[in-house]
Amino acid sequence: QDAVDAGNLLFAGLAPSPGGCDEFLRIFYLEKLVTELELERMKGRLAGLHEHGEYITLRVVPFEDVWRISGDSNAMCGIFLLEQLRKAKKIPPPRQMATPLYPEPIVKMNSGGTIPQLAFGLYKIPASIQGEEIVLSAINAGYRHFDTAAFYNNEQTLGRALKRSGLDRKDFFVCSKVWNDAQKGGRQSVRMSVESSLERLSLTYVDLFLIHWPVPGCFVDTYKELELLHSEGKIKSIGLSNFSVQEYEELINSGVSVLPAVNQFEVSPAMFRPTTVRYFQEKGMVVSSSKSLHRGASFDNPVVTVIAERHHASPAQVFLRWGVQKGFVVVAKTANERRMLENRDLHYFILNDDEMNQLDSITKTEAVDERERLEQARKRAL
Repeated sequence: QDAVDAGNLLFAGLAPSPGGCDEFLRIFYLEKLVTELELERMKGRLAGLHEHGEYITLRVVPFEDVWRISGDSNAMCGIFLLEQLRKAKKIPPPRQMATPLYPEPIVKMNSGGTIPQLAFGLYKIPASIQGEEIVLSAINAGYRHFDTAAFYNNEQTLGRALKRSGLDRKDFFVCSKVWNDAQKGGRQSVRMSVESSLERLSLTYVDLFLIHWPVPGCFVDTYKELELLHSEGKIKSIGLSNFSVQEYEELINSGVSVLPAVNQFEVSPAMFRPTTVRYFQEKGMVVSSSKSLHRGASFDNPVVTVIAERHHASPAQVFLRWGVQKGFVVVAKTANERRMLENRDLHYFILNDDEMNQLDSITKTEAVDERERLEQARKRAL
């Protein structure tokens, strides 16, 4: 009655009973937009919620069918109250969310900006209409962070897709990279390369520009030119890619006015170098994980498959969730729309400390040694 007197109920004739708690009408309004994949996982898992010694079974039905399937008088009253709340615009109509669904996971950079952790990689995405459609599918799946490079030869494809999306420039985070030949041509060549990237992307600025590889004898001058472009507003943040600790220290010791915000290199549960990761994170840099899925090569590892089964997740989701919980930017690529959605569908489970430690341990020492040999050989060839 107090609720009625206070005007908290929107219509006459429905008020809490003065009796015990079992006579109260309780309504829980839960917003949940689910994908087909989630519905499949939810089957058979909704029964068994315990309330006052009784078990409650939940059913997932379209809102417009609730009236038809419910024969319970309390439920009917609840639905009626829900409709009154909707008419009073206290809650939104069906299929419209009152609050954002799952906020994009982001991390803060030392440049002051933020970077979305879930990135769509454009390596080997074709520079064609087909490539534009792939990027548009990624946008529709929810991706806003796109990772390209001059070397990928598809910056124009990305730029066209972003324009076709109809979304504002501020809604996207775009990362590109300066290639080795531009570095070898000197600072003017680096400037021309960055400005050409902006032209191909049809953008006035790029959120993050990386040095793709540390070309010996060149990467310091390359960074200096990126600093100048940063001061002109053409680059919001500067980062590195494939830099070792020694190369990073050589750069810093040369004297920089803008600290690098990101270092992108290969890291995943199957290629985890904790000492290197810790070093860069302690320097205040974001680690961006290229080959976050290790090209699927370790998806059949028993540790991965057991954890995936426990969480009703795919091995790819386990790899990406591991990276997100480590604070990494995880770059993933697929042309398959279903997998795009799956690769972003990481909100419904959390890996516990034991699972994280198990995933940390699957990297083989010989795999790390081989990877580092390949990186050093490539750098010598530069």
